Amino acid sequence: MQPLRVPLLWLALGWGMVTVACLGSLLPGRQVPMLAGYDKFYHAGTYLLLMVWFSGIYRRQRYPIIAFALAVLGLALEFAQGLMVSRYFDTYDLIANLIGIAAGFVLAWTLVGGWCQVAERLLFHGVRDKS
Repeated sequence: MQPLRVPLLWLALGWGMVTVACLGSLLPGRQVPMLAGYDKFYHAGTYLLLMVWFSGIYRRQRYPIIAFALAVLGLALEFAQGLMVSRYFDTYDLIANLIGIAAGFVLAWTLVGGWCQVAERLLFHGVRDKS
């Protein structure tokens, strides 16, 4: 795996998505625009996206670490919601998070892992390194 040209950009975008996920999880319940019954898809989709995103930045050997870190994040956010007045700990949200992580792991392992390298080749096609 070649080193990325703009790893800080990919990381900043990824951590921006983590921040949005945390804010969405910790906003008071009445301020979260959700369609009733679809929130589990939001949970699964968010964690799938995060797993795939970070798998584009790191080598395959790190995928289990990424998955574990995302699972810990999901658990921590659910516990934080349990401490709030307008939110609550929801085991099914946690399960949806884990399903998203697992699906993202499989996608990353089989199809899209290292996608940042491909994106950089397309973005920087014909651009030469200064080194």
